[in-house]
Formats: sequence, C-alpha cells, structure tokens
Amino acid sequence: MSIVDEFSDLVSSHLETLNKEFESELVNFIKFQSNKDVKFFEIEYDSQNFDYHFSVSIFGMNKVGEDLIDHFFLEDKAVVVPKDIFNNEKFQEIEKEKIVSDILKSWLINRWKNVGNNEYPTFLAHHDSYFMRNINDGTEINWDQILDLFKDK
Repeated sequence: MSIVDEFSDLVSSHLETLNKEFESELVNFIKFQSNKDVKFFEIEYDSQNFDYHFSVSIFGMNKVGEDLIDHFFLEDKAVVVPKDIFNNEKFQEIEKEKIVSDILKSWLINRWKNVGNNEYPTFLAHHDSYFMRNINDGTEINWDQILDLFKDK
C-alpha cells in the first residue's frame, strides 16, 4: 500500500467514526430551519484547520447571498484528522491538505445524501471560495452564477 493510500485510509476511517453525530446535527439543522427567506445552503470547510478542530459549517443564504442562519458542526468536539495522523513523519512528504480536502468533500456529499434533503439547493466549497460544487448534481458553479439563480426568487 502506498503512503498516500495509507494516509487516505486512516483519514477516511476516522471520518466514518463521525458519521452518526454529524448526520444528527445536519438533520436537526435542516428540520428546525424555518426562515422563509433561505433560498439555498452553503457548506464550507476550512483546510487550514484539518489537524486542529472540525471546521465545517453550513449557512442558510438569502437570494442576495447573505447568511441568515448558520451552524458549526461538532464544534470543539472532533477533528477532521487526528494530530497523530496529520503530524506523523511518515506522511510529511505527501500533499496532505489536498488529499484531506478531496476526502472531506466526498464525505460531506455522502453525509448530505444520507440525510435525504434535496429541498434546498446546496453548494459545497472551501471557506470563502468563489467556486463551489452543487451537492445535488455535482456540477461546478461560481458565486455569481449562484446569485443569478436566485435573484428573481
């Protein structure tokens, strides 16, 4: 097994241990979201914090892109990659941030699909990114295109 595969397996296995609690928070956020001005959700993750804390949040956005509601998942309860994995010398030569980012994106999309909510358009991106992925259909889209979708709604 390559070093990249070993690292990827460790990260994926760790994230799988968070499935139940993360999905529970996601379901509760969606269930109790009652703001009629929310037109879409934006899920953000921050790769600068992979080894420090769980940095994934969701925002309910209005038609002009202002966040009306938010939630920070597993705040101060979990890490995306435990320090013993992230800081392991064995993995120092690989592009950990990119690998973790790709794994985390896939994991978040699967968590969203697992809770079965397709009522709201939902977009996934690195924190403050102009480019996003539509979780419901997998297409890439930019912030201006998203706002154009909702300007008359």
